[in-house]
Amino acid sequence: MSQIPPQLCLWATASVFKHLVDQAGGVSVFIEGQQRNTEEDQVWYELRMDGPLYQQKTTDELRMDVEVNVLVSVVQDSRDIYKIRRHCGLVASMFTSCIPLKRYGDIADDVLNDETQIGVLQVRTERREETGINYFGKVRPDTNLEQATVEGHYREYLSVERCLS
Repeated sequence: MSQIPPQLCLWATASVFKHLVDQAGGVSVFIEGQQRNTEEDQVWYELRMDGPLYQQKTTDELRMDVEVNVLVSVVQDSRDIYKIRRHCGLVASMFTSCIPLKRYGDIADDVLNDETQIGVLQVRTERREETGINYFGKVRPDTNLEQATVEGHYREYLSVERCLS
């Protein structure tokens, strides 16, 4: 059995993050836990991922599943009562495409972090895996912040050898 490349978790997260940033149309995007200042922002997205979950299929083939969850935060606006819904729709539209899986990272840390594409995370559409939106509304009565999440599920079958070459 081939060893799971330890960089896959970094590469999956960085690939999804780059995809979101590229599609966000100038909206600030953060990774869960990242320090940030949102005092000036009226809208921002926060990426949270579960996984990768791995299953060895053959000596060289690995199935990788990830769950992508984006927290959408908007400051309420009396002129646009649908702002949270528009932004959830924008984020959900980002989940309809496949996401290139690349070896992103600091080349100084690892020579494999050379941005080579090693696969494509493909959106899953099976029952209970479809893209979904959950609205939380105004999360605290003392703030004007509305939140919702957009969640999608992705899968890729990878060649371990290709990941490491």
